[in-house]
Amino acid sequence: MVLPYLNKYRLVGSPSDESSDLDLSSNYPTTLQWWHLIIDCLTARLRLSFTLKVFCSISSLGLFIIFIKIGTSNYEQLSSKHNSEPSYLSLTLTEQNGDCKKTMLYQFTSPYGLFSELLMYNRYASLGRSLGYTILIDDSYWNHGKLSDYFDIKYPDCSKQLNASTIERKLHCDKGMANYDHVIARRQCVDFLDSEVYSKIDPEFSKLESVWKFINQRNDLTTLPTEQNLNFRVKSIFDAQASEIIRVWKPNSQIKKLVSDFERAIDNSNFLNEKGGRGSTKRRKTIGLHFRLGDKVEEVSLNQYIGGFGIPPGFGNPSRHIQKLLDLANDHRWLEPERTSFFSRFSKKTINVVTISDNIDDALNRLEGHKKSFINHPLPMNFMGLAKYRNSSTDSPIESGHKQSEFNNLPMSEKIKRNQAVLSEVEYLVRNTDGIICSMASNVCNALMLLSGSHKIIDDVKKNKRKSFVRSVDHRWFATSYYRESKTLKTDEAINLGLKFSKDYRNHVDL
Repeated sequence: MVLPYLNKYRLVGSPSDESSDLDLSSNYPTTLQWWHLIIDCLTARLRLSFTLKVFCSISSLGLFIIFIKIGTSNYEQLSSKHNSEPSYLSLTLTEQNGDCKKTMLYQFTSPYGLFSELLMYNRYASLGRSLGYTILIDDSYWNHGKLSDYFDIKYPDCSKQLNASTIERKLHCDKGMANYDHVIARRQCVDFLDSEVYSKIDPEFSKLESVWKFINQRNDLTTLPTEQNLNFRVKSIFDAQASEIIRVWKPNSQIKKLVSDFERAIDNSNFLNEKGGRGSTKRRKTIGLHFRLGDKVEEVSLNQYIGGFGIPPGFGNPSRHIQKLLDLANDHRWLEPERTSFFSRFSKKTINVVTISDNIDDALNRLEGHKKSFINHPLPMNFMGLAKYRNSSTDSPIESGHKQSEFNNLPMSEKIKRNQAVLSEVEYLVRNTDGIICSMASNVCNALMLLSGSHKIIDDVKKNKRKSFVRSVDHRWFATSYYRESKTLKTDEAINLGLKFSKDYRNHVDL
């Protein structure tokens, strides 16, 4: 009685040939789909007698348990494949030279978002390199294809002498891993990774964070103070991770073409230019803005995740993004009037805001709709959606909001196409904008900061001197995979610590 309804719940049919081996969700139903089937059995939707409804429900539950076991078995089987060394051809290296005497093999094996995966690798590679390892990559079972689908990855000379089948590797979940010449790194050891990274952070920084949290909550701040984006105490770790991501971030010819197409189309539109004196044109200041929607907005747990720092989450909130845009433009005097003729006529400068989003139409509507809320500022800004300048005949269509669970079920060719589109947008912002605004709870924002460099983020030259060009709406940059919530201080504790930290202007503590 259950079988006629299996196809409705994606329980039959073979996966596409283009599907990733990791894409287990394409072969097996989700828990939610099984519960829908059981509910259908018990309701009038199946028009069965009571006895048959009970039989249907029991059968559905039984099949659910069987499929769960099969799925678990397949995942374990997939993991066991990684316990043996991949073939030489699956090994790529993120640097041209290396002696391969000590190697860390990072295996992309998780069905998470593209930037989540890239940043997880980046943290491992940064740690591994600090321990003297040459970094190797195995992307044989990656949910997103191959790294070479996006970046120019070169083989090292030493890998030619590397006999992968005879190397015994230690899984990187052991504190003694530095004693092994060859190790494996995977996402499943993320807790150990974070503890290793966290141990390298100045212990005083966690106390400073608690003071910041107290100040932010006391002042009911809705956006992150600029000076809290990146602190000098974590700058060395930031720089190490930034250096690591740049080793990989070498866009291939497909990505470069997409970026060039953007640049050509926008130049032809004259969007970035404004008329100067005597009919001349000049380029306006341009701010890049990443406005994440889709499943991130739906993740209620992020309220606690970001709220632990004293700032509410900024996902899908246009007013906070606009406020940050104004702060950035005003700090750098980008919105001041300028003299345009001998007779001292003034014209207001206009800032172009190049927006990228997983739902560009919704993002632009929200941003444009909130301009009027800033009645004390003329807001001479033009919002432009970068995706609007795509070559629709060759590029992936504009998404209606990224949902990772749906993405995982796409054919591999479509996954690669969409990823290339997103990467080209990020590359465009890094190359062509004067500043960037984003939410640090998004992995895309984390990558934008690393690619921009600490010199465009940190404010540490002089007290009250603003030089940062890349700013987060709601959260500072953090080095670990998961943010560790800072301690909530009592008033007397916060004041005592605050007085201590206020002696060094680089701490940016003003009680």
